[in-house]
Amino acid sequence: MQKEFKDPNDAAYAQGEQTPLALSLLASLTPQGQRGEVEARLERDIVDRRNGHLDTGILGTYFLIKELTALDRNDLVYTMANQTTFPGWGHMMKNDATTIWEEWGGGNSGIHSSFLSIGAWFIQGIGGIRPDESLPGFAHFLIRPGVVGDLKFARTKYRSIRGEIVSNWERQRDKLSMDIAIPANATATVFVPAQDAATVTESGKPAARAAGLKLLRTENNAAVYAVGSGTYRFQSTLPETVK
Repeated sequence: MQKEFKDPNDAAYAQGEQTPLALSLLASLTPQGQRGEVEARLERDIVDRRNGHLDTGILGTYFLIKELTALDRNDLVYTMANQTTFPGWGHMMKNDATTIWEEWGGGNSGIHSSFLSIGAWFIQGIGGIRPDESLPGFAHFLIRPGVVGDLKFARTKYRSIRGEIVSNWERQRDKLSMDIAIPANATATVFVPAQDAATVTESGKPAARAAGLKLLRTENNAAVYAVGSGTYRFQSTLPETVK
């Protein structure tokens, strides 16, 4: 794989397009020590080379969004989803589409599921409800909301086999509120965007003293908690990077 498709002079696979870059990361084909370079190469392609647009086909779009969500790069998906020029969903809407086209340019079918993978991102990316592949059936899952761009709030529900999962959030300036619900017989790892774990409260009291929670770590400007079944209301001060 590395010898056949990797450019030895660049952090690129094949012709450096978004699909092979995303796939090499998603399938763990890129050696661990080179992942950062490939991730940066993918970002440059989206932001600089494509001016904030995606450049993927039916399957590549799915892989790209899946990998960017896993990397917690909801900012990049948000950038692509907000483009109103070709190619993208905004271009379809600008041209009066009410269903997903088969091709970015509008060719062939005008009602197709080709690029519907953006729909999963609203739940898994913005709402942050993500399965834990090591514990299928939502016995355990993640809530890692994407507080990005100029979004002010999100209302997200997912009807899992164990019951309804809720992830609602709202931001007001530098303050964030999160209302979540974990169904019975399930647990979750919850990422609360926060300047510091000390700023996080649950139901009005310090999260450190709240029942059903355990602070696991701080990671990438978020306080990470192990959470049992029940309903919770988190509040925090947002880090500078997302204000």
